[in-house]
Amino acid sequence: MTGEPAKTSVISLFCFTFNHSKPLENLLAGARGSAFVSIPEECLTVEIVKAIREHGATVLPAASADGGPLELMRLNLYQLHTLGFPHALTAIYPSLRQLDEYEIATSSIGAVFSRAEKKPIERAFVDCPGMTSAIVLALAKAGYQRPEKIQFVLADSPLLDSELSVVDLKVALEACDYEVSMSPEKAGPHGNVYEAIYDYRAVQLAETQAKVDELTASLVNAEKQYEAELTKTLEIGLQANEALEQVSGELEKARESLVAERASRESERASWGGERESLLGQLQDIQERLEKSMDAEQQAFKTNQLSQKITVKSQIDAAELRTRYEERVLEVEHLSSVIEQLQSRLEVAAGLYERLLQASPETLERLGLDP
Repeated sequence: MTGEPAKTSVISLFCFTFNHSKPLENLLAGARGSAFVSIPEECLTVEIVKAIREHGATVLPAASADGGPLELMRLNLYQLHTLGFPHALTAIYPSLRQLDEYEIATSSIGAVFSRAEKKPIERAFVDCPGMTSAIVLALAKAGYQRPEKIQFVLADSPLLDSELSVVDLKVALEACDYEVSMSPEKAGPHGNVYEAIYDYRAVQLAETQAKVDELTASLVNAEKQYEAELTKTLEIGLQANEALEQVSGELEKARESLVAERASRESERASWGGERESLLGQLQDIQERLEKSMDAEQQAFKTNQLSQKITVKSQIDAAELRTRYEERVLEVEHLSSVIEQLQSRLEVAAGLYERLLQASPETLERLGLDP
């Protein structure tokens, strides 16, 4: 139920007998439209027939909890009809006795509702000695057709074993969200009139509380999800920061290695220049010595021999210098490749850092990083 349903003017009355017509007259007088009286023909007293005719009510078949046949007993007390002999009343009425017994056919509560146009019932009155509690509970559990108010007649102590006590019936009705109280009206010697009013506010409060609990649970789940996502974001930020620091350290080491390598190459180049100048000086000295030689043939032979040695040595030295130079060139190319890889990783780390800065700047502040 999300709210109180629209009230109708339908009143459905379930009864075996009335000791006097006052309860029936009161209910029919308050009807704003169709009224229905469910009662066996044998129980239609003159007073009941008069009240029904005056208020234009419709007579329906007798009702029972399951719709099966019933054995009714007529007593000599105000034409009281019961499902069994009420021995409890003999203490008050010693002359109480059975007049006769007869069987009646009944309709179930659902069938009577169908005859009552399947509308929500505003009020219902139940006076069925031996079946009152069963019919009242069937009404209370009738779903959207449950009456807004149920009046029923019940003795303080059950007259028959088939009846619930007032206390037990009250507990059962309260479980169906009804509030039960005693009516000032009197039904007669076999019991008091009680009223059970459907507590819409309690139902609405319970449904509202259920929605609040559901929203609270959803909020708790949302908070847990947010905390999990925040923790995950912080972990990503820490990982990105660590990767950035690692790349920065590797880049610094590569820069220092490149500076040292450049210094070493400059030193080697200077050394190669000195050796070349020394070799050129030696060659010039030999040529001068050959020119001064007096023995042309011997001097020529020696000069030629020396020149060949020098040439061979120059070729060997030049080849060695070329090999060393090529090795240095390869090393420089390798260092350049390493620098390019480090530069690429630094750009990726910078991109991660920029995305983290845009997505969650507060995360960097928590990590103590300057955005």
